[in-house]
Amino acid sequence: MGKDKKRIQQNRAKKNARLAARKAQRKRQQHRMEGSLFAQLGFTRGQIEHAPIHQVWANREFFELGIGSVFVSRILPDGHLIIGVFLVDVYCLGIKDAFLSALSPREFQEELLAKARLSEPLHEVSPAYARKLIEGSIAYASNLGLEPHDDYEKASVVLGDIDASACQETFVFGHKGKPFYAQGPNHTDSQALAIVTQLRERCGLDGFEFMLESDLVDRPDDEDDQTDLRDL
Repeated sequence: MGKDKKRIQQNRAKKNARLAARKAQRKRQQHRMEGSLFAQLGFTRGQIEHAPIHQVWANREFFELGIGSVFVSRILPDGHLIIGVFLVDVYCLGIKDAFLSALSPREFQEELLAKARLSEPLHEVSPAYARKLIEGSIAYASNLGLEPHDDYEKASVVLGDIDASACQETFVFGHKGKPFYAQGPNHTDSQALAIVTQLRERCGLDGFEFMLESDLVDRPDDEDDQTDLRDL
């Protein structure tokens, strides 16, 4: 029994080491890609971080819907805008997606924002509101053992010198006092089940809620479904 326990601990240590190595490799790749993007724009990260804020938009119903977009735009010296777009899951995952884009002011209004308004209610917010919401969601997800999307670090350049403490708004993450994970179209069943497993380990079976697209876990109250949940 002692040998089995030691073997499990060794395997877990090896797994953690592999995960740490892969994470470090991803970060190196991100830094290379980031440098290439900034070189294409002709500006350094520092210049972008301190460029004047243009507009900041966010979903008006984040805590009713559980998920929504935040758009943070800055004016570059050549007149173009650099825009960080963040898909924020305030119920569980934090930053589900993020990307950085350079557009003209017209393209930003008539293409990016206009398209977003077709699917979600947007309103203009302060830069401090956006940063506090984004970083608060990341902190909440981090406590659950969940990391932001790989492209967050690159997109976060637009947050630059924004002071989140200037926002007096209070954000309460989760849903009805618990994390609530809803599988989206970009998560495979295996990815979704991995997240559910992580939440179960961190929160306990009754410490979170979830819903998978496959309807494996719609969580009705009957006993059979509760048994299925314990088998995940």
